[in-house]
Amino acid sequence: ANLLNNAKTIGILAGDGCRESRAAVIELSKKLNAPITHSLRASDIFDHDTDNVVGLTGLIGNPSGYNAVMKCDLLLMLGTDFPYIDFLPHETKTIQVDIRQENIGNRTAVSLGVWSDISSLLEILNPKVEQKEDTTFIDKLIKNFEDWKGQDEFDRKRYLSKKSDTKLRNLQ
Repeated sequence: ANLLNNAKTIGILAGDGCRESRAAVIELSKKLNAPITHSLRASDIFDHDTDNVVGLTGLIGNPSGYNAVMKCDLLLMLGTDFPYIDFLPHETKTIQVDIRQENIGNRTAVSLGVWSDISSLLEILNPKVEQKEDTTFIDKLIKNFEDWKGQDEFDRKRYLSKKSDTKLRNLQ
């Protein structure tokens, strides 16, 4: 709780491990004014109309999802073993919570690893987290996400194609 309470901007990367704790993750996100970026496997848990959701990151992600993960002061990874290390920060303080111990720190360095299911942890953590007042970070990302969703299908596909080509060239 101290790491979360002391961080200025927090991003949440939520995976399939959040399936049974959707409401608690959203509650935490609202208290922290933290955008939720989700993995592909969690797309049905955190759809694009859910409060504070700013989309996906990775090869099929969008700019707001990417920026929520890459430009925060502290990244909270909940129930995800997100495999694309080029889309994870490596210099940012990171807390990773996972029921599978071998996933913790597997893709990026973590400042704190917590071996737990998400529901049990958030039941204890949420009451200890202080309400953040500053909404600048999340407001900007939500606006960017809404703008991105408003683009036509051709523009979104062109963005994804360009981003994938650039990442693939950088990996070679």
